[in-house]
Amino acid sequence: MPERRFYLLLGALALTLASGPYLYGWLNTPTGSLYSGLTSNIDDCLVYFSWMLEAGRGHLLHHNLFSTEAQNPKLLYLWFALLGLIAKASGLPLAFHLGRVLGGAALLRAVVWLLHETIQSERARKLAFALVCFSSGFGWLSGGYNPAKGFTLQPIDTFQPEAITFLSLYYSPLFAPMTALMVVFFASLLKSERTGKLTDLWPACAAGAILGNSHTYDVVHLLAVAWVCKLFTLLPGPPPNPGRRVEKREWKGLLIATAACLPTTAYTAWASRVDPLFKARAWTNEGTFTPALWWVLLGFGLPLLFALLPQPLLPTLRRQGGRRGDGKSSGMEESGSPLPNLLPGLGGGAGGGGKFLLIWLVIGIAVAYLPVPFQRKMLMGAHIPICLLAGVGLDALTARLSGDFPKIAAFFGVLLTVPSNVLYLLADIGRLDSNSGTTARKPYLSADDQKVLAYLKEHAAETDAVVVSPDPSSVKRYPGMLNSQIDAHLNAYIGGWAGVICYNGHWSETLAYPQKNDVTLRIFNANTDDEVRKQLLQENQIRYVLVVNGFSEIQTERYSGVGWSVHQPAFLEPVLITDSQILYKVL
Repeated sequence: MPERRFYLLLGALALTLASGPYLYGWLNTPTGSLYSGLTSNIDDCLVYFSWMLEAGRGHLLHHNLFSTEAQNPKLLYLWFALLGLIAKASGLPLAFHLGRVLGGAALLRAVVWLLHETIQSERARKLAFALVCFSSGFGWLSGGYNPAKGFTLQPIDTFQPEAITFLSLYYSPLFAPMTALMVVFFASLLKSERTGKLTDLWPACAAGAILGNSHTYDVVHLLAVAWVCKLFTLLPGPPPNPGRRVEKREWKGLLIATAACLPTTAYTAWASRVDPLFKARAWTNEGTFTPALWWVLLGFGLPLLFALLPQPLLPTLRRQGGRRGDGKSSGMEESGSPLPNLLPGLGGGAGGGGKFLLIWLVIGIAVAYLPVPFQRKMLMGAHIPICLLAGVGLDALTARLSGDFPKIAAFFGVLLTVPSNVLYLLADIGRLDSNSGTTARKPYLSADDQKVLAYLKEHAAETDAVVVSPDPSSVKRYPGMLNSQIDAHLNAYIGGWAGVICYNGHWSETLAYPQKNDVTLRIFNANTDDEVRKQLLQENQIRYVLVVNGFSEIQTERYSGVGWSVHQPAFLEPVLITDSQILYKVL
């Protein structure tokens, strides 16, 4: 099959399969319900909804709808501003999935570019592309994600979509396009090194600038890889290859690409400090630390083994040698290398061929252990060099077979890397059948849910805040989840669907979420004195109180659910009563 058609068909298949659970959810919507368009980790996806909703309203500066503290928004997320304009015309779910599919297509196209900049063999490129599209790690051996183990005691391919390309295509409109920017940055840098033309750097400059705006911490990943590659050119190789002096002109391209990243990165860093809420929240999120290294390596699984096979890679990986625009040699073919028998030389710049991919592999994992609260999120992009090197390794491993066996062995080699992704999708499809997600938020909105959200969207002011009672069914759906009895199904939907501030809106976006949950329990505790309850509502600037009928069924040692259907405080006025919920306005 012609190479270009192969990439087109395989990429289309990957994007289609990654959309499978969403199509299943839409086609199987229960009568009277509305499908939100979401499956896995609905909480965070509703944060993306809120960004699009705000942009569609004309509020381009990022405002947090999941916390009630004073804000001084300065952040502008360009990608979600664009999606917000689309959402204004098409609706939130459709804009979400348009962004996801288009961002995924951009990522796969960028990978094709990088393949041609790093790998000579067409067969190896095709295998690498297939691994990028479909591969995962060894998480399937433990049966997929187990919530009882948390995020630190199981392979990352069971729970971390940023770490696996297929899951990035599936999960959201954020991860795939941001990974695409990373790939474009490196491919452009490599092309500029190969041709010696600074004009070939403009895609890297644009990609770095946009990434600095929309997913800022990945600029650290980018520049760490690029500069470590550059520094490797200074290391002496084994005899007879001495170290060489790198001329100033050879640093110019990397300096220009680095400079392009800095303005948006610096602005985002400044803006995040000017907004007190964003500053406080960003550095108090302790839920995203990277698990032990072996869980990361197991999460990359078989592709990582293929990538590190001791094969003669020099004939397959592209050598970044060439001629500069002025006709002089780029110096890439004669430079010494600390790994001369394994990988081709880096040359004068950001890297080339196998050594670039190997350095990206190592640094891409290493940056996930920097001392920051959002460590494991920085694994985004590390799967790409693993798959590219794995394609070369699998090619070398199977090429010596005779007849049709190379094709058969390569096919099964790729197929063996797929099971974790299959389990991930099947688990989400299974949860759709029970109207549950990986958190307490439900993917289907009942008729009563829709009435409440529509009322708030129409009648509540943008500065009004809502507090939501716990969902009595969440403890039944999540018996093993810590504090599941205090989760509220509609809380994240208040901000992400109705566009109204929610006092107890989101486990990470809400500042001091555990403390606010304690306040929430006091508000809805039948044993709380009405005067104390009124004071709590006023102190926290809460304008609406949403009670899920049946909340009084929840009885624990800490609290007893309110029974306001019989007696309600005088300072609460019911403004909407449905079969399952009552919405009160605080007088």
